[in-house]
Amino acid sequence: EEIIISGIIPSLAFYYSLETFTEERSTCNNCEPYQVGRETAVASKELSPWEVPCSPDKLFKNQTKIFQLPGTDKVAPCVACNGKGLTGCEECLRTGKNPCKNCKSTGKIGFVKTCWRCKGDRVVSCKMCVGQGLVSCTTCRGKCKLCYFKQLKVDYRNRLKDKVIVKDAFPVHLIHKAQGEILYDHSAPLVPPITDCFQEAVNFTSVSFVQETQTAWPNSVILQQRQHLLAIPVTEVHYKWKEHTSRLWVFGKNKRMYFEDDPQACWICDFL
Repeated sequence: EEIIISGIIPSLAFYYSLETFTEERSTCNNCEPYQVGRETAVASKELSPWEVPCSPDKLFKNQTKIFQLPGTDKVAPCVACNGKGLTGCEECLRTGKNPCKNCKSTGKIGFVKTCWRCKGDRVVSCKMCVGQGLVSCTTCRGKCKLCYFKQLKVDYRNRLKDKVIVKDAFPVHLIHKAQGEILYDHSAPLVPPITDCFQEAVNFTSVSFVQETQTAWPNSVILQQRQHLLAIPVTEVHYKWKEHTSRLWVFGKNKRMYFEDDPQACWICDFL
């Protein structure tokens, strides 16, 4: 039987997004093994975190940069080894010896033959420390000194707030699959909210989002904002097939189709 169309209701759905690209700086104490001549690199004045030149590689893309804060270097003996460059071997517990695995620390192979590996001593020289009981300090790498400094972390974050404005019956998640017409696409250090859209819900959303971003991240600086408004045509079609009455939606400039009768399968196909 033929499908009988009983009603066609055209409308528009809107997708609004506001991206806020922020920069946040923080410091923490850190250290690294001493290098000869490091004292000459110490600056006479410590710079504050926001005095260090730094810029993002690309706007609206998350990224993190790590620096040594100039003027904070200080050379001092390594606290892990007390400036000796050596620490106790954990493999042999500073003894320089380990139980012989060849004879299971019995000194013999079988009941009579002396173990060829430990010569009957039941222990063998530790391979980790070559029998010395000490190993190079992993903290200072045997340099005996550490260079202490403040580490600067610069975080660039793209923070997205978005909303789909559509009739309640239409599944919101399908809007992201649709093609539409760009009504607004604007970027600036601080964008003004949209207030002249014919859909008042868009104006309300834009004003609300812009106001929220001004105080949302008190420890960050806003570098750039970008807002985008997309209008997607949505047509609700009521139909009858045999004795069954239902509806479907044709949406987007690419004319995708969604059937209400099969929401779990998300029937979406090209409308021909």
